[in-house]
Amino acid sequence: MNTITTSLTQLGLSVHAADMYVFLLERGQKTATELVSGLRLHRPQVYRALGELHESQLIVQTTSGSQKKYYAEPPKKLDRLAKDVADRITTIIPELEERSLRKNNQPFVKILEGSKGIRAVFDDLVESCSKGEIFYRYTSELDLDKVNSFLPKDYRIRRDTKKLERFVISNKLSGSQKKQRLERTLKFIPQDDPFNQNIIELIYANKVAIIDLNTQTSLLIENESIAAFQKVIFRNLYKRLI
Repeated sequence: MNTITTSLTQLGLSVHAADMYVFLLERGQKTATELVSGLRLHRPQVYRALGELHESQLIVQTTSGSQKKYYAEPPKKLDRLAKDVADRITTIIPELEERSLRKNNQPFVKILEGSKGIRAVFDDLVESCSKGEIFYRYTSELDLDKVNSFLPKDYRIRRDTKKLERFVISNKLSGSQKKQRLERTLKFIPQDDPFNQNIIELIYANKVAIIDLNTQTSLLIENESIAAFQKVIFRNLYKRLI
């Protein structure tokens, strides 16, 4: 299945209907017999696909003598299908939320593996935070460049566009490599208490994410109470650090 066919099926069309729509766009109006031949389908398959396209208002039928011919509507008509899909998803979200394990604030835990998992955590941070929100970060990373390589390419742009502020508790090795930024406030764990486990903890919105850089494993916990608990601990520790 090519990319266009795949995309059309995501709008609710069958593979045969998607292929037929593209065929009619490229070849102009055709009879059912010509569609059977051109698409190498059986006649029942052609008529089922024509029915789908009619229902989706993507083809028009004309009559020439005793022959019925079909031609494709402009691709702009697909916007309506996409809107229909989006509307259906919006409609079912409340029901899915109701069924979700997350209701009643039950903790929801995900384990993410590899660099993609780390990238997903930072993506989620930006998506979950509201504009101007504060998030908190413990970081005992040993290789700042490697951590930066895990970040989504547009992470900093999206983070700064949302004007997210952050408080950071770090080790001296990692923290001293970070550039000064107005929206970031940084303090260090005393050097006589080793803070070099190569772990990052992010506390944001109603979530806590712990990233083990040694194994590239991320633990994401979604729970309002746990996140609030961790924020209180962070703020109190931060006040006591120099």
